[in-house]
Amino acid sequence: MRPATLPLLRCPGCLSGDLVMENDRVHGEFVMEGTVRCRCGHGLPVVEGVLDLRPGTPDAVVQDGQWWGAFFREQSSIGLDGYLDLAEPVAPFLHLGLPEPFPRSPQGKPERLANFEAMLGPLAAAGGWALDVGAGAGWASHFLGRRGFQVIAVDPAWEAVALGQREAVRQGLPIDYACGGVAQLALADRSIDLAVALHALHHVPGLDSVVGRLFDAVRVGGHIFVDDHHSSSVALASFHAALMAWARQEIFPNYPTHPVDRSLPASSPNEDVSLGRTLPSLCRYFHVRSVSFRPVFLDTLPYLFYLKKNRSMEAYALSQELTADLGKILGEAFPWCVEYVTFTGRRGPDPARCSPPASPAPGLPDLAPPGVPTHLRRFRELVQLQKEIMGACWFKARRHVERLVERLLSHKTDR
Repeated sequence: MRPATLPLLRCPGCLSGDLVMENDRVHGEFVMEGTVRCRCGHGLPVVEGVLDLRPGTPDAVVQDGQWWGAFFREQSSIGLDGYLDLAEPVAPFLHLGLPEPFPRSPQGKPERLANFEAMLGPLAAAGGWALDVGAGAGWASHFLGRRGFQVIAVDPAWEAVALGQREAVRQGLPIDYACGGVAQLALADRSIDLAVALHALHHVPGLDSVVGRLFDAVRVGGHIFVDDHHSSSVALASFHAALMAWARQEIFPNYPTHPVDRSLPASSPNEDVSLGRTLPSLCRYFHVRSVSFRPVFLDTLPYLFYLKKNRSMEAYALSQELTADLGKILGEAFPWCVEYVTFTGRRGPDPARCSPPASPAPGLPDLAPPGVPTHLRRFRELVQLQKEIMGACWFKARRHVERLVERLLSHKTDR
């Protein structure tokens, strides 16, 4: 941790900004071992360069961090740094025993890096102080640190933040990591220029109050950028289940396996604890600059087809094109089936207190009136109409899907 970050921090005990750094070991501008001490007597240890907030973090959040720590540890154990550097690949199904990474781009900018640059747009060039919520090992933090931001990154996974801090120190990037829940990180009001939270807020208990604290921390005119799990869909879950069943039968047996830690549960303890609360909470405080929705269950289809065709980059490129078409088709057939929301907001002088923008309703469409229907006959008619609409949508989507799948399966390659 760098002493230059101290003016942005507040004591979690008394919220005072009168903090001093007690140094035990220093590496360049980073304090690697020491204590951040408040005049009230409260002290926060700095361990391996990381500000340790775990003593005040709720057990459920600590356990969530332990699950994700194991996840990042497994990726690192096979030499993959994609969760640390967007230019590097990741292995999306390592937790299922498949260590194969995404293919590297044969030329030009790495795909994940280009996509993130496009999502952030001009926000990536603004500079100033950034806060990365649920940073993990810090792929977004390192991205911002290389573009002139000074970054505070917070995450409850010790293995992840320790790895990210070591790499930041090695590269001389202006990033300070804190290990704990975002609710335990006390910041000075209006001190942050850009807050980012990527695939993180649906893990945060008490999200409404946490977003309120983020609002306090962001300066007037500053921004927040969020990409998060918005809703779950029965229809898309069925597509994904079918895709994974095919992959387990047709692809996984053809590649070397990696030992799976059977002691870990299938998902982290706080997975989706605030599902559906992200957008309403953000709109309560921040003015909407942009918002969009998308499904994500098809994101791994090009990767799976690349493996199916013996790591063929030609097959990967074709599958990317057809997957984009498939996503559009399913979006037209099932507009209410969305999984992720991308939100850019601006901080005004006061909370925005606006309603969330119109969005596809999560899950299946509800054509019946709310509450208990007065006329049972009318209710039955509405249910029947809903079934007919679902049937028509499914028929339309199925025809297009079958054509695209036929194109994929008929693709021939000698590689």
